[in-house]
Amino acid sequence: MDLKNLKVAVLLNTASGSCTEAAATEIDAILEEAGVHGARTWICSPEQIAGSFAEIAAYRPELFIVLGGDGTIRCAAERSREMRAVLVPLPGGTMNMLPKAIYGDRSWHDALRDTLAAPQVREISGGCANGVQFFIAAIVGGPTLWTHAREALRTGDLPEAIARGMHAFTNMLAKKVTYSFSPSITGEADALVALCPLISTEMSDTAQGLEAAVIEVEDALGALSLASSAAFGAWRANEKVALTSTKHVTISAAEDIPIILDGESMELGNAIDIAFIPNAFTVLAPRA
Repeated sequence: MDLKNLKVAVLLNTASGSCTEAAATEIDAILEEAGVHGARTWICSPEQIAGSFAEIAAYRPELFIVLGGDGTIRCAAERSREMRAVLVPLPGGTMNMLPKAIYGDRSWHDALRDTLAAPQVREISGGCANGVQFFIAAIVGGPTLWTHAREALRTGDLPEAIARGMHAFTNMLAKKVTYSFSPSITGEADALVALCPLISTEMSDTAQGLEAAVIEVEDALGALSLASSAAFGAWRANEKVALTSTKHVTISAAEDIPIILDGESMELGNAIDIAFIPNAFTVLAPRA
């Protein structure tokens, strides 16, 4: 792929963990080294992200470089398909789930340099939960309540972390969900995971479906372990996990269902429809 004549947009979310305004200068220098000139940069706070995305869409870039956290990266992946732009999602947050799945444990500097040195275009598939896209995993059910406690602890709010932890401990085992993969595959579970081909070790990147896992948890320790490792596939060895491949999952419960999409907690109601999306967006990565 010839990068030198492309129209390039760069977006930096300064609220993300490792993203500062100085990163804009560093990105520009790396682009110049690779012979990519004239990139236009947007540096924004969380309140400015929606407006920045609108401006970038109007700019109509061919290459879209984003440095931010999981929420910003997930949104950029969605919008890049609408823009018809190839995405470079650089890790600038805490979990960095999508960038890690694409670039491994590289720093954002190395991910960008290696990509520009030997660029390869890849089509990435994903999933959609009630209209919200995800590209790594959807984790559904009571164990996800621990995420709220973790986020409060990460921001230094110890009283809130304790309160949320107690809430999670009390409520997670009571929140069973009803699921259906097909008319013949239905049941109840403590938690359910829909894993995208990008991160599944059992499916190829080009697989046309999601890897779904039904999880039964007998105690709080088991729930915490599964919730923390689900998106990375470590739960496959657990006897309480049942696996299947599917293009469609429906989930329901009496109350609102806790759900995490690519590391971000969502509120999607008490009925969730998850569907596989082929060719969700196009990414630029180092040649394998």
